[in-house]
Amino acid sequence: MSQRLDALCVRRSVLAALSMSPLALAAACSTSTGSGEGSPPQVKEHVTLTAVLRPTPEEVDLQKKVFDLFTAKYPNIKVDALVTESGQYDTKTDLLLASGTPPALWWPAAGKGYRFYAARGQLEELDPFIARDKYDTSDFYPPLLSFCKWKGKYNCLPITVWPHVLLYNKTLLERERVAPPSQDWKDKAWTWAKYLDAATQVTKREGGKGVQFGASNPWGADRFYSQAYGGDWFEREAYDTGYPKQFAPQKEAVIDGIQFLADLRFRYKVWPMPEEITELRAGNSIPSLFQTGKVAMEFNTPGTFSRYATITDFKWGVGVVPNPPQLPRNNWFYADQWATFKGQPNKDAAWLLIKHMVSPEALRIWPLQQGAIPARKSLAQDWISFYREKANLSDADLKVPIESVDSAKITPSHAMVEFAEIYNNAIKPEQDKVFTNEQPMKVAFDKMAPLALEIMQRTAPK
Repeated sequence: MSQRLDALCVRRSVLAALSMSPLALAAACSTSTGSGEGSPPQVKEHVTLTAVLRPTPEEVDLQKKVFDLFTAKYPNIKVDALVTESGQYDTKTDLLLASGTPPALWWPAAGKGYRFYAARGQLEELDPFIARDKYDTSDFYPPLLSFCKWKGKYNCLPITVWPHVLLYNKTLLERERVAPPSQDWKDKAWTWAKYLDAATQVTKREGGKGVQFGASNPWGADRFYSQAYGGDWFEREAYDTGYPKQFAPQKEAVIDGIQFLADLRFRYKVWPMPEEITELRAGNSIPSLFQTGKVAMEFNTPGTFSRYATITDFKWGVGVVPNPPQLPRNNWFYADQWATFKGQPNKDAAWLLIKHMVSPEALRIWPLQQGAIPARKSLAQDWISFYREKANLSDADLKVPIESVDSAKITPSHAMVEFAEIYNNAIKPEQDKVFTNEQPMKVAFDKMAPLALEIMQRTAPK
């Protein structure tokens, strides 16, 4: 720090000492990014921190292992892991806030992204802690770190990136002499038409009953069906502001893409009907149809890699999503973050927990061992090595999700402040009818658009 800046910070200290907290003062005067960390204050009293988790068994087991490492390091800080009931994560979070017991550790594990709470001023800003401890953020992937800022302030720190990719049954495709999906994100020749052709060649029926199919789910998440043909529910600028002003600016691509996905089931019949899925499972309790070996392709994220590593009946691989007919690919990834809510009895303890949860030591356990790519660049090779051995995947397979980040963007569910209301109340009810063959997507769009626009206008900042 120059002498001039030193003097400036001294003046600030003198003038603001009575009105600024020590953390805020540190933030104002510190300019170091630091390769290491300063000495954070010691938390001497006994503290209990509540962490809200969703009820995914493998995920919870790994997260609790990370908590165990933390409590071994800080024996006086207890982490109370609150595992919510299925489908109740957002509801439980809101109930904790309403009751005056805000979680000390939270991540966007359901329908609401962190911006939903940041926009309401409910999350603790981390900049003062980062500045005071000279906490080094340079190892995080830049797009993931920058997304943690809301109105210029860090409201969270990155955990994961879960890229959307296409998984395929290598054994089945080889047996049917069908070429595998491309593994190159720049390959424009791997199109939805070629995807359909491959799925059609693989699909088989015996006695009028489907016994093998080309596709299971047609896109990794129904909330983002709008992106299949390169469209989007919202304009690009909304991913920065969090508040969309337009609904489906590429209207035709949205309508045509979603209709195509529904047609995979009802017109082309390469995606099994619900009753056919039941028959294919044949009483098997495995969670994914892909694991039966009776479907060729499934869109998903690396979050499945750990579970699919147990597959022994066939070999599987990883490909890129198909290229749209006209627009460029508009692929997506989840990017999760740890945050803490305001109102913690001991903010330093909560900050220590967040730092621990995004440390290399913690990220090597969760999320790495569940499949997601850790948010730290230094752990990329750890992730590749882990799944090369555990899932018997090739380097070519494992490069697909890593390289996808360059050509994808964060999901609208994370980026839009009010996405949950827009999707649940305007989009989903009409889109669901498309996938039960009750109405075409063109009709559904005309119904959902005015509802979505009304919510967008009503919830926009005044």
